[in-house]
Amino acid sequence: MATTPKGVVELSQAEGDVCIPINASEQIEICYARGWTDGLPVVPATRYLADEMLVGAGLVRDAIIAEMPSRKAAITADKIAINSVLAGCKPEYMPVVVAAVKALATPEFGLHHVAAALAGPTIVVLVNGPIASKLGINATNNVFGAGVRANATIGRAVRLILLNCLRYTPGVSDRSTMGTPGKYTCCIAENEQSHPWEPWHVSRGYSLEDSTVTLIAASTMIQIWHYGDAEQFTRSVGDAMSFLGSIAILGRTPGAVVIGGNYAVGIIVFLILVVINFVVVTKGAARVSEVTA
Repeated sequence: MATTPKGVVELSQAEGDVCIPINASEQIEICYARGWTDGLPVVPATRYLADEMLVGAGLVRDAIIAEMPSRKAAITADKIAINSVLAGCKPEYMPVVVAAVKALATPEFGLHHVAAALAGPTIVVLVNGPIASKLGINATNNVFGAGVRANATIGRAVRLILLNCLRYTPGVSDRSTMGTPGKYTCCIAENEQSHPWEPWHVSRGYSLEDSTVTLIAASTMIQIWHYGDAEQFTRSVGDAMSFLGSIAILGRTPGAVVIGGNYAVGIIVFLILVVINFVVVTKGAARVSEVTA
């Protein structure tokens, strides 16, 4: 989307160990001017960087990854690559972003309802399987917070694709009344080693060795503090999910519960997914394609 200024060669063409600098701030401002950002600065997407992303997923530029009938649009590998660069992804993250785009396109996810809704839900990218640890996607402390590049940039790439490829523009086609900070980015992994249940993707029919991406439309987030036995804990969860004005109650949508380590070790409860009032779309999932060198 951004191009290398005239007279500046790509890094692969630079002679010796000297890199010819570009005016990054100018290119960032071009991205702002053209509406390619989520409000935060982006990485200017040169052709060289976008091609590196494609190599990371073993894809060619014009490969169609997903058809989006609700937007009358097709998303190509090149568009995903460009937005992944803008988001700050590494090339090895590209297969996860591609899988997330495929999940967006599944009819079960109901993309237009999620992306254009007045409730303004966050799209949570849940990563399972070996690729989560391979990429260092955070699944433990501060899992929904800042600090880990993979989490921050993979979730942000999905949001930029919604903005730049599918034109879900805030105040126009994105009709969210208030939105949430999670609409910048939200990507987590499941800590598959530190709880007594089978991993989420296995419960959905995938094998333990598969790497998968599941999308969750999260309307809001509530933290539950509780000390007691398993029955008391489940009552606390149920109470938190059924407060007056809850979208989960009004819309009769299911909730998702993410359980921290202490509870997971000592309590068997009904869901494995500390997020309440989520609209869960368990079928909005896709397998991460294996990429061979």
